[in-house]
This record gives sequence, C-alpha cells and structure tokens, in this order.
Amino acid sequence: MTLQLAATTKPVTALHWHAAAFVQANLQVVKGASMIAATSGATTVLAPALAQALQSAASNVVVFAEDPQGDPWRLRRVANSDCFEVQSLAASRRGCLQQLRSVLAAQLSGSLLHELRNPLNALGLQCDLLGRALASPLALDSQTQLVGRVAQMRERLRHLLENQNALVASWLAELDPSITAEPSAVIEDALRLLRSYGSQREVQLRGEQLEALAAIGPLPDALRLRLVITALAVLAVDSSVRLQPAQQEQVIVLRGAKAAAAQRGVRALLLIEGPLHFEALSPHWNCRSLTEFLASLALLLDGTPVALTYQADAPENPRPVLAFN
Repeated sequence: MTLQLAATTKPVTALHWHAAAFVQANLQVVKGASMIAATSGATTVLAPALAQALQSAASNVVVFAEDPQGDPWRLRRVANSDCFEVQSLAASRRGCLQQLRSVLAAQLSGSLLHELRNPLNALGLQCDLLGRALASPLALDSQTQLVGRVAQMRERLRHLLENQNALVASWLAELDPSITAEPSAVIEDALRLLRSYGSQREVQLRGEQLEALAAIGPLPDALRLRLVITALAVLAVDSSVRLQPAQQEQVIVLRGAKAAAAQRGVRALLLIEGPLHFEALSPHWNCRSLTEFLASLALLLDGTPVALTYQADAPENPRPVLAFN
C-alpha cells in the first residue's frame, strides 16, 4: 500500500479528527520513504511529501494522509522516537464505537445488577410469607396484601428487565443507519438506561424542553446517538457526585433548545448541564483526557445529522452541545 500526504482541499482540519483516540492502532517505524509495521514487518510506501512531513512532525501531532482510494489516515509520532501510531479514520471510528459499547455496558450493568438484586430478594421474602399465609388460617385480607406486594415486585422486575434488554441492545445490536427514531425518544431511552445508575448516586436525571427537538423528525443512526448521549450523561452524573458529595438533591438535565438564528443549518440543540467527570470511564477507555474522549464521541457522529461540539480550550468544563442539523 502507498500513502500520500492528504490534499489540503479535504476537510482534515476538523478539530475532533485531530484529537480523537487511536484505538489499537498499528505501531510503525518510519525509515526514509517507507514505514515498517512493528509486529508484522509489512512495509508501506510513503509518497515524498508525506515522508518529509513525518520526518519533521513533532511528538503527538497528527499528520493526515490518504490511501489510493482517497480514504483518510492519521499518523501520530510517539514521543521521542521514530515510531508512529498509524490508523485509517474509519478504523479509529470502528474502534471507538466498539470500546464505547463495551465500557458503557460494564459501567451500567453493575448498577442494573444491584437494582435487580433488591427486588429479587424482596420477591423471595414475600413469596415465602405468602406460602406461610396460605398454609395457615390467616385472614383473607392479609393474604390479599401479600399477593399485592408480590405483584408490585413483579412489576418492578419487569421494568428492570426492560432496562436490561435495552442495555443488551445498545451493546450488541447491529448499527443500521436505516433505523430511525425521534430525538426525544432517543433521549428518553438513554435516560431510562441511566436512572438505575443515577439512583445509586442520589442523582436524578431528566429531559426538559425536548419539544424543541420535535420538529426535526426521525433521525437515522438512532443507536449511535443514544450511545453518545448515554456516555455524556454518565460523565455528568459522576461529576455531580464528585463535586457535590454532601448535596442530597442533585439533578442532571438534558435540555433541548432552539438553535440561534446565526447558526445556519442547525435546527435544535441538546445541552448537557454541568461539568463532566472523566475518571469513571478512563480506566477502561483508551483516551488520555476528557477532550480526547469528547473528540472520539464526535468522530462517532460523523455522517449523521447530529454533530457534537465542545470547548477544547476549557478542559475542566468543555460544555458539550449536540447540534441537530
């Protein structure tokens, strides 16, 4: 394969293209006009302009290239070496998606299992009491009360199993762009997944002013958008707990808003209020910072009608906004 320096006419200056994570990227050594893979020994030919750009590239700076099909690639020098992380942008996007699904499943399933354990224990207790009541000459109203409690526990379990099924779908479902959903429905699905996670931390989650998104209509790639919204809300929940541990009433709001007239092509916005805390996901994620994580989420939304923007110069509170085009 031959790689050449990306044409300056292509949109390689997108902020998130520079900052998004390299997920399981190949490590290659640059030698003159070629690169040699550290593991397989395979050789990639470098066009002269690209070879020159790599020779002068600073550590951790991304250089963009393209293959014979015109697909974009990214190359980033490893600090103080002639080695580069090398990955196509499409491979980075796939890797970020797989890692996000795995990390969210691990993060949310623990809360869900904890929530399932409580009603299961209560259901077992009520069934035991009901069995004793039926075997003794207790009053009928006492037996009826026990039956009602069992029914309540069953309903609670049904809701939790629905959440479990939604979580499994987010983890395993095929990403089909033709599957559409209303924005408000996608947000409510994400909030439903997170309510058990928030309840363990005494945090409430809610969506407000979602009617601002109603006029947009169904969106493709609904699962991809739900994953991104869920990830942002997880960071907001953990940030709320970390920054305000003594406050009992904590609320995370996903707020819809009409776009300002100056924003051409943007029909509505979704704001995640409050700072974000990255440490909850960082042990399981291949990102070095919150900014890199947000850039990876933005990369996942490429090609969809939704764009994620954030303030890269404010790493403590980047204020992410989802813009619906």
